[in-house]
Amino acid sequence: MARYLVLDKDIFGEPGWDILLCAFIAHRKGVACTSEGVASTIGLGLATTKRWINLLVERKMLTSQNGIFTIADETEQKISRMFQAQINEIRKSASIELRRHMEATRRQS
Repeated sequence: MARYLVLDKDIFGEPGWDILLCAFIAHRKGVACTSEGVASTIGLGLATTKRWINLLVERKMLTSQNGIFTIADETEQKISRMFQAQINEIRKSASIELRRHMEATRRQS
C-alpha cells in the first residue's frame, strides 16, 4: 500500500483496516478481492489474512462468496464519508495556508 512508502508499517499497520482499504479500493476499481491477493498486497500471512477477513465478514463489514470478498455497502459508505471529510479538512487547511502566503507576499511588496 502506498502509505508504507512514507510511513513505518510496524507503527501504522492495522490488518483489519488494511483489508478494508483493499476492499474499498477494489470496489471502486470494479475488481474482485481474494484472500491471496490481499495478503500479498498488505504483506501479511495468508492464514492471518483469512482470520481477519472472517472477522470482518462476521461483523458485516465485508461479504464473502466462493473465495471472493467485497466491502459491505454500509462500510463503503462510511469510509467514503470519512475520506470526504478528510478531503474537506485538507482543502480548508490549504485555503488558510494560501491566504496566509498571499497576505505575507502583499506585505512584502
